[in-house]
Amino acid sequence: MKPEVIMLMTSSLDGKLHPSRWTLTPDGERKDWGAMFESVHDTLAGDAWIVGRVTMQEMSKASAHPPAQVPAVERPLHVATRDAKSFGIVLDPSGRTHFSASTIGGDHVIALLGRNVGDAHLAELAADGISYVVAKGAEIDLAAMLETLNHAFGIKRLLLEGGGSVNGSFLAAGLVDEVHVLVGPAFDGDAWLALWRQLSTPLPSPEGATPLPPLGAASASAEASPAAGYVPHAVSLRTADLRIGGRHLANVDAQLAQVLEDGEPVWRADVASDQTKGQVEYRPGTPTRGALLFARLDRLALDGREDAASSAARVSAPPPPATQPASLPALDVVVDEFELDGRKLGKLEAAATLQPGGRDWRLTRLSLATPEARLSGSGRWSDSPPRRVSLDFRLDLADAGAYLDRLGIGRALKGGKGELSGTIAWNGSPLSLDYPSLQGRLRLSLASGEFLKVDAGAGRLLGMLSLQSIARRLTLDFRDLFDEGFAFDDVAGDVTIEHGVASTRDLRMRGLNVAVLTSGRADLHAETQDLDVIVVPEVNAGAASLAYTAINPVIGISTFLAQLFLRSPLTEAGTREFHVSGTWSAPKVEQLEHRAAVAAAEAAASQARAAREAAQAASGAH
Repeated sequence: MKPEVIMLMTSSLDGKLHPSRWTLTPDGERKDWGAMFESVHDTLAGDAWIVGRVTMQEMSKASAHPPAQVPAVERPLHVATRDAKSFGIVLDPSGRTHFSASTIGGDHVIALLGRNVGDAHLAELAADGISYVVAKGAEIDLAAMLETLNHAFGIKRLLLEGGGSVNGSFLAAGLVDEVHVLVGPAFDGDAWLALWRQLSTPLPSPEGATPLPPLGAASASAEASPAAGYVPHAVSLRTADLRIGGRHLANVDAQLAQVLEDGEPVWRADVASDQTKGQVEYRPGTPTRGALLFARLDRLALDGREDAASSAARVSAPPPPATQPASLPALDVVVDEFELDGRKLGKLEAAATLQPGGRDWRLTRLSLATPEARLSGSGRWSDSPPRRVSLDFRLDLADAGAYLDRLGIGRALKGGKGELSGTIAWNGSPLSLDYPSLQGRLRLSLASGEFLKVDAGAGRLLGMLSLQSIARRLTLDFRDLFDEGFAFDDVAGDVTIEHGVASTRDLRMRGLNVAVLTSGRADLHAETQDLDVIVVPEVNAGAASLAYTAINPVIGISTFLAQLFLRSPLTEAGTREFHVSGTWSAPKVEQLEHRAAVAAAEAAASQARAAREAAQAASGAH
């Protein structure tokens, strides 16, 4: 007599069996599916459960440890205990599962093994207190195994909780008495798209003949291939979770239909979810052009961290075979309200085309507009290892402070109108900067703003411009310029980035009666700095303005100071130099009284004055 066999399994809408591979739960945690499964397991009240080798290995987590001397072993049955309250059973024909104890979760373990499993493994199981049943024939007779479980261990109600192979074997043998399936509201769109592409690939034809059209095309006949009938022409989908493009969309309602336009099939969809709403059109590739994805969306919210994790997993992966069709179509996308990581970034317009080989995108148009700023640019994204993004851009700023606040940096700046432009590149996702690989050249020009009094670390890239820590070091009567922030007339400079470290030789700011010159480095990932800051007061007319306009990265600060001190000796006495190090949140500021650069400048100025006085004296003597 066999036990009653009750099959219990979870599945997504499209048949994925393991929650970790297909979905988030409606309330956001995959682990909740496991808790739900265990709750039903307890309700069904079996006195034993059975899984396959892979599942049991995930639970046992033990390696092989056969005895040094193999004693005589029992075949076909070894009963370590008969009076256990419950049993955990593994179907393991090849004998590859090992254990470190006789129980799993308090349930005594029984192994169902193939005839060819060696004595060493049986001895290992017996030494660990594991019961086992060995098949008598070349193939495992599941019906006979079940009868043994009943009469040898008293098992009357067995919960079948394996994967597709194990459960399928019991179903094929007609041994399942009852079926329970927990269906998760999830759909793996990526897997179905891969199948759709496979079915839609043009069929091979005899040499010299015209290839048959892709399946699913309106002009293709139903007799073109046995698979042609499996390509749908309309799809309606409602699911709590849709995996598409490596991302998850929640609470999806999508209507998809294929139409014929200019003799070619076009897929059109109306999509609504928690993350997006709008219309999407997909034109499959043809022999003369690649595929195109055309989207006009009311809104789109993306999680850059999800994209970065996916990209990190793929960044060093080998490229797909050259014969593999491109998985990414060309893009023409407009989003009225684009959101990234919870930040509302305005209206997005992007157009991109696939380069030959189908692995590189050329970004022909990029525009991201808000009331405070407009980003425009072009670039390239290589999908071949190492996957890399490069961008030529211009950011026109109408209100730099408000734009930084929109980006989540906080109120580090008030006002500010100007431009930030340049080129940047990094490895990985276009939606998430990778600081260790970040490089570029930037030029900043900003007018009429005020750096506010904030924590030095809160302004991120503006951390190097924070001057509150310097204010208490100044001995002249313009500390009030920095104590509550710094109002500026102009900010300008060039910045170079290598491996996430930004460096400058000519970053300069001009405010009321003062100019601030900055050179040095800032690590954008570690949020540390190593900067030299020179504060030049407007002791006499034009000195600070000269400091702002005359400095350039070619001549260097020391040479510039020499020239400045020649023109304005009083400025020499008022100029102060500082070294700023440490972290952005806790900068360390040192006032340098005898800095080499200043000393060199002072020496050059003194020599020039001495030469001038000598020349004047010589002239007077004549």
